[in-house]
Amino acid sequence: LPGQVTAQTNMLSDPVTNLRRRPGLVFQKSWAWAGALSGRVGAWFTDVAGSRVNLLLNTATGNLLVLDENWVQEASLTSPYLVNTDPSRIRMAAVGDEVYFCNVDIAPVLTYPSGSFAPGLSGFFAHSRSGFFYVGAGSFSRSYNVSVTGNAGSGTWQYTTPSGTGAGDAALSTPEYIADQLAIQVNAAGVGYTASRFGPYVFVQHGLQNLSVSTSMSSSFMVASNTGFVRTAGELPARLPTVANGYIVRVGTTTNPQYFKYVDSALEWVESGSPTSPTSITNCPISLYWTGSAWALDTSPFEGRLAGDDDSNPLHEFMTQGISGMSTYQGRLVLMSGPLVSLSASGSPRRFFRKTVSSVLNGDTIEVGSSMNSSASYEWAVQFQKDLVLFSRAYQALIPSGNTAIT
Repeated sequence: LPGQVTAQTNMLSDPVTNLRRRPGLVFQKSWAWAGALSGRVGAWFTDVAGSRVNLLLNTATGNLLVLDENWVQEASLTSPYLVNTDPSRIRMAAVGDEVYFCNVDIAPVLTYPSGSFAPGLSGFFAHSRSGFFYVGAGSFSRSYNVSVTGNAGSGTWQYTTPSGTGAGDAALSTPEYIADQLAIQVNAAGVGYTASRFGPYVFVQHGLQNLSVSTSMSSSFMVASNTGFVRTAGELPARLPTVANGYIVRVGTTTNPQYFKYVDSALEWVESGSPTSPTSITNCPISLYWTGSAWALDTSPFEGRLAGDDDSNPLHEFMTQGISGMSTYQGRLVLMSGPLVSLSASGSPRRFFRKTVSSVLNGDTIEVGSSMNSSASYEWAVQFQKDLVLFSRAYQALIPSGNTAIT
């Protein structure tokens, strides 16, 4: 409009002091930096681990310099993850006592369990080629049976306890003895199934073929794993042989079941992801942290799925479609992937899967999508007045907090 300023040269529109001259620059430091180019350097000034630091990154070589607030160099670290032709493609976010760097041109990669079978090795085939049965209670004049079916062959074996009138009948009717007699028959069948026993608990496996273990007995007397599931957690065996370490069982036959893994060293079942769950996520953002004596880079992968399956604990968009931006919000690492935004678990920046599916926790990871302009790809996010403002090339969106911690 007439009378309005059309250009500002060396001037600033300051809301406090009105229009004023732009302050001059202050020369701080110069030094030789091998391989550094003016168009390949990124710089940040932030607080980390109680220190104020200048971070200078040469994206041509992936070399990161850590300098204190007086520009005294404290560390020189290098990672190939930080190499990029465009410094703006390297994003920075401070979360807790770490500073995270994200190369948005490197897509995360999901790591899945090995498909090969070995006793005690966790993996999909290790579980589909294994099973268990156990005797819960002994009884006189009762026929105990177990069936193993699979590609290697099928068989049903049984043991009938004595009537209880003989002097030694009680010893021949204990759960341990019954399980031992059934295990001996399974091993002697000659079809490649191996039965290992500990007390009344028997673990059955085959090195090459899938199998299913079942019984026609009431669950009061015997319990079997069927195709790798039981109805309730109370049906899980109290203990299994050592070779069953890492074996995963599905609990519940309805949607969104739980999974439990046997840990032999602790003699307990712990909640786990399904046998086909990703064990980790590589090519994820790396972080700078203080070890107590020096600066270091943490390039470890992000956590895999520790509970549930694709339905109860699904993949986030960035895990398959890549990362378009990164930020931080209320102690969570924020990763943007197109129109979807993922917030890590509270206080755990490397966790983007729920820790448990048995309950919903306030600190669980969150994924939310834009309610409008769904095709917008958000690349930047800034905390403003306790909210998180997201920016794409043409749109902006808001994750509101309502003056409370987001859950």
